Amino acid sequence: MNQAQEKHLKDYTKPAFTISHVDLNVILDGKNTKVTAVSKVIRNGEHQHDLVLDGEQLSLSTVKLNGVAAN
Repeated sequence: MNQAQEKHLKDYTKPAFTISHVDLNVILDGKNTKVTAVSKVIRNGEHQHDLVLDGEQLSLSTVKLNGVAAN
């Protein structure tokens, strides 16, 4: 594991995005777990930063933006 790093209030910046809510559906069985997450993500401000999904050691099946599959 990585060693923890100190964080200081003076270094704080407002997040680029806010997630206002998340709806989760979890299906468990003996071999697989399927999680469907629908998130409402709001861009904070007029920036052009990318929204990065951090899913280390996960298998991603689909990403949709406004109901349309992203490639």
